[in-house]
Amino acid sequence: MTLNINGTTGISGVDGSASAPVFRGTDSNTGITFGSDVIGFATGGTERVKINSQGRVGINEADPAAALHISGTGVQDSRLRCTRSSSSAEFGLDGSGHLVLDAKGSSGSNGEIVGYAGGSLRFRVLTDGRFVLGSPTVNTNVDYSLVAAGRVQSNGTYSTTGSGGSAVRILSTGLLIRQSSSSRYKTDIADATWGLADVLKLRSVTFKHNGTGEEADDNTYGGFIAEEVHSIGLTNFVEYNEKNEPEGVNYSLMVSLMAKSIQELNAKVTTLETKVAALEAG
Repeated sequence: MTLNINGTTGISGVDGSASAPVFRGTDSNTGITFGSDVIGFATGGTERVKINSQGRVGINEADPAAALHISGTGVQDSRLRCTRSSSSAEFGLDGSGHLVLDAKGSSGSNGEIVGYAGGSLRFRVLTDGRFVLGSPTVNTNVDYSLVAAGRVQSNGTYSTTGSGGSAVRILSTGLLIRQSSSSRYKTDIADATWGLADVLKLRSVTFKHNGTGEEADDNTYGGFIAEEVHSIGLTNFVEYNEKNEPEGVNYSLMVSLMAKSIQELNAKVTTLETKVAALEAG
C-alpha cells in the first residue's frame, strides 16, 4: 500500500491495524489506526480505544453506544476512577452487573458520597451508611439510618394495612422509634399514683386542624389539649418540643390512666354492691 504525504491531504493511504498501527513507536503493535470515519488506539496488538463517526468513544468497545462506552470482563476493566490527593472514587459495574459508586476516602469525611442538583447539596451517604437528605441536624449515630431535612412520604406504607404491630413514636428530634411495652426496655417500674381524680379533670374537646396548603384538613377530631393535660400534672402523657413546650398528647399511653380509673370505679362499685347486699339481707 502506498503512503501519500502532501500539503493538502497530509499523511494518507494507510489505515493500519491493531497488530500493525500506522503510527507507532518502537513497539510495532502499539499505536494509532484508521478506518472508515473511525480512529483507533491499540496496545499490545489489541484495539483499546475507538472513536467512531458519531464522536462516541469506546474503551475496549468496538461499537460504542453512548458518548463514552466502557466494556470489560474484569471488575476494574469496567469502571472509571478519579483520584484527588489521598482520596479516590470509582463508578462502574461489579461482577454481578450491579451499578457501583464507590468513594474510597482515607479518613474523616473522605469517602462520603455527595450529590448536588441545581448547584446545591441534596444528599450525602456517610461512610457508616447513614443516608442524609438535604442538610438537617443529624441526631442519630446509628449506622445505616435515613435522615431527611424534609418529609418522608411512603404511599405504599399507607395503603398497606394490618391488625397487629408496634406503635411508632416521633421524638422532638425527628427520630422514629418503636414503642415497646416489654419490661426488658424499662427501669424504675412502680405503681402509678394517678387515676380517677385526674381523669375527671380532663376536658374532652372537638377541634379542627389549622394547617394550610398540603396540611389543610377540614375534618373534625376529638381529643385533649396538650397544654391542659400538662397543667393538671399529667406530664407522663405529654410530648414536649426542644423548648420543653407541650407539643402533643400520647394517647396510646393514656390507656394505663383509663385502666387505673376503671379499677378505682370497680372498687367503688364492689363496695356499694356489698353494702346493698348487706342491707337487703338485713
